[in-house]
Amino acid sequence: MAKEFEEENDRLQIIKPGKGKHVNMIGDILSIYLTKNETNGTFSILEDRIYPSGGPPPHIQTREFEGFYILEGELDFNIDGQKVTAKTGTVINIPPNVVHNFKNNTNNIVRMLVIISPAGLEKMFEEVGIEISDGDYDRNITKYSAPSIEEKKRLLEITKKYGVQILE
Repeated sequence: MAKEFEEENDRLQIIKPGKGKHVNMIGDILSIYLTKNETNGTFSILEDRIYPSGGPPPHIQTREFEGFYILEGELDFNIDGQKVTAKTGTVINIPPNVVHNFKNNTNNIVRMLVIISPAGLEKMFEEVGIEISDGDYDRNITKYSAPSIEEKKRLLEITKKYGVQILE
């Protein structure tokens, strides 16, 4: 017998390929599939498209576990001073309060699934980034660009609210 889904945040969710909320985050595209609203705050799921030379600066999340699964491509991670090259199929789990970052040092777009628990950090990406359409997502129009001084200031102000410390 199928479960009855009665509560607003206890509903079955099906997100079709290429759908979700797409956010340009300093040149990379995050597709937000499940948020705290859909999972009762337990986790969020995103897909990150990291363009050549893209990736975040070294940072620490003080509240969340962050899981990464490389769907396609290769990323260079720096995790608490340890360098790791993550190829397709690699899973990395980073607990709170661990310095980390990653960079795409290849000439290809890397696709990575990101699972965050507890959920909520996806709101920071929505606040910092610029929403783009499904069509722009499908066309791969974004290329990495280093953040301007104004973007860095804005990023630092917003990330503090979410318990994220940018170290660069």
